[in-house]
Amino acid sequence: MLILLFSLSFFPNCKEETKIIKDTGKDYYPLSVGSYYIYEVDSFLYDGINKRIDSSSIIIKDFVVEIILDSTGHENFRIERSIQVDSVTWYAYLSYTSAIHPLSIQSFRDNYREVRMSFPITDFKTWDGNIYSSKAFEEFKYIGIQEPFEVGNNAFTNTVTVLHKEFYEPKPPLQPLFDIYKKEVFAKGVGMVYRVDRDLDLQDDSGYEIVLKLKSYSIK
Repeated sequence: MLILLFSLSFFPNCKEETKIIKDTGKDYYPLSVGSYYIYEVDSFLYDGINKRIDSSSIIIKDFVVEIILDSTGHENFRIERSIQVDSVTWYAYLSYTSAIHPLSIQSFRDNYREVRMSFPITDFKTWDGNIYSSKAFEEFKYIGIQEPFEVGNNAFTNTVTVLHKEFYEPKPPLQPLFDIYKKEVFAKGVGMVYRVDRDLDLQDDSGYEIVLKLKSYSIK
């Protein structure tokens, strides 16, 4: 099963001073062997031609399996992703690595390296999320830092939101033709708690939207 995980965002109010987080960036993406994160993934596929919406929900688990040293001796955490088959059975279908660097958090999957966070964390800071890959430039930016966020039954008082994509054509108040949006939310002391990614062609009501929400977790 091919699972896409995607992103919705919000705009922070303008502030007179730029907010700078004094905490280390790794506080928002703690990595330790034995930790796990369980997410609910809701997927929506819009078929404008046949006027139908196909939806599905699955449960996945990211489990931090081990530490792998790269050629420079830097620690990379291998994370195994599984899908829930039944109440006791999980099926592992992929793995990826994540690493905390002095100035960034990077994840590597499918031969693609992504800079998911950039340090220090400041209001509206931007960076190229694809700088270490062959993909085209893609501007990531912080659109909310040290903000409360609720997902499911979990309430987090201190989160950072990273906007990956936001594209509307044309701009409101005109009727938009496209709606492309992706963001990730990271909670202090926890890690990623929410992701939404959508790509809609509003001219023919086609496209997809996938929302990932943290259900439970354990930090070792």
